Amino acid sequence: MEPLEVVLRRIEDLKRDLSAEIEIQPGIIDPVYEDVPEHQGGTSSDHDRGGVSYVTRQERKAIPDEEKIQAARIQLQQIYDSSEWYSTRYKAGEAIGKGSKELENNISEWVVLLQAQLNSKVTRQITCEIEVGPQGPPSGEPYTREIIVDRDLPDEDRRLYALKELEMLFIASGSNKIKSLIQETYEENEVISIRRLAGKALGYSDLRIWAHEHPAAVNTARILRIWAHKHPVHATLTGVATVGAAYAFGLILYKFLSK
Repeated sequence: MEPLEVVLRRIEDLKRDLSAEIEIQPGIIDPVYEDVPEHQGGTSSDHDRGGVSYVTRQERKAIPDEEKIQAARIQLQQIYDSSEWYSTRYKAGEAIGKGSKELENNISEWVVLLQAQLNSKVTRQITCEIEVGPQGPPSGEPYTREIIVDRDLPDEDRRLYALKELEMLFIASGSNKIKSLIQETYEENEVISIRRLAGKALGYSDLRIWAHEHPAAVNTARILRIWAHKHPVHATLTGVATVGAAYAFGLILYKFLSK
């Protein structure tokens, strides 16, 4: 698969080619310097420091470079039709003027495919121990042996690819369907690293992501904040520094999560 960054750079180059021109007459612009009177302390080098205007002596004339433009359109169409990156297909479609309805239909289709990849699993062989049964006399103790079993585990590489695609598509299109899927991934995906990256894609801060991953700590901080607020005397007696730190931490989290 061609790297995403390479395809995106090529699309930007091709978009510039869509405006390619053939110059048939160059434009000529002459500078006109303002004179500085000697009594104002002017010198011969004053025009190097300003006081200059420009006059067009010859207008530039150009015609569209149809060959280059057509070549760019063909390449953008190929990217739109067959790129392995959905985000590059979207940007190529925009460049060649695909309608918003067609692009929205594409997004709906891609969201379904990427959602499946965000939940994809891969079968791997795992070595584990099982209890076979009691040994013979005299001990009669159970014994174990190692076996190899197949386990379905989250396919982190494929999920990471899908999430990267979603992020780039969201940046390009601003689609609410894509944002909803990223939010769902942030809330429900069983892979911690994928959840954290989804939070980043949504623009969440590290603190908010940490709080989402540690709800018990957040609840404890909230409880401490409420208790310290309602019982300032007891809070003082049980340790100003400890409760103060807990209060401050709880207040920060409470205000942040209440936004």
